[in-house]
Amino acid sequence: MRPKTRKYYQKPDSSPEPAGGTNFRLILVTTLLLLGFLLVLVKLVVVQIIDHDYYKEKADMNKNLREKVAAKRGTIYDRQGRELARDVIQYKVAIVGTLTANKEELVRQVADILNIPAARLL
Repeated sequence: MRPKTRKYYQKPDSSPEPAGGTNFRLILVTTLLLLGFLLVLVKLVVVQIIDHDYYKEKADMNKNLREKVAAKRGTIYDRQGRELARDVIQYKVAIVGTLTANKEELVRQVADILNIPAARLL
């Protein structure tokens, strides 16, 4: 019987670099990342420093824009079509007695505007 011989495993070369020098892919990826960061930095400088006045004016115009939007009112119905709420126009008028000098004259003027008797307001 033949004696067993051990076969030893030979480790591959431990350096990941090719024999010619540095890894080309590493340089390419690093260069692309640095170029991307540089482009972002340039855009930040343009927006924040060079075009500052333009964007400030746009922000001020947006901030000060006032547009009156009238809400549409109406009747609210449930799923069977029954009326739940109706829009009714009402006004409330209040008179501060301590701020009025001639209460009777003021009551008469308000009664004329509202088309109701002055006695009802007292």
